[in-house]
Amino acid sequence: MVNWSQVLILASHCRPGGMNCQLGLLHFGGMNMIRQIVFDDNVEWIIRIPMLPYNSTDDAMGRDFWTEKRAEKMRSSIFTSQYVRTHSDIPVPEVFGFDVECSNVIGAPYIFMQCIKGKPMSDLGETVPEPFMDKVLEFMARFQVRTLHFIII
Repeated sequence: MVNWSQVLILASHCRPGGMNCQLGLLHFGGMNMIRQIVFDDNVEWIIRIPMLPYNSTDDAMGRDFWTEKRAEKMRSSIFTSQYVRTHSDIPVPEVFGFDVECSNVIGAPYIFMQCIKGKPMSDLGETVPEPFMDKVLEFMARFQVRTLHFIII
């Protein structure tokens, strides 16, 4: 069970100046719970928390589910995104704080990160509307070229 009051305290401490914040919308992705955090100056962050499998009955963040291997994978993902953000022009959300252990005050592994507004392409369904197809293909091509260039570096 996530301790949401501790989420607010931690987010406030991670923000320079210790600004107050409130919980915003809650969303569920494929493998993560995403909760919006809104600060008093309207800056928005998110907290991303891995979800237990649907059939899990373990209420302590899945002792059997959250292994050291999963923690290392999450840590690696965080460090990789920070590296890509610093060393490329690929738009990657800024990470403000994280903990990959279940034994923290929140009660679950988490990442505080920049909230980037938008809609995933998957929301468009199987097809992209014709008026937007050229723009989408151009963006994807640029992204792939930047990524390919980054890999070569």
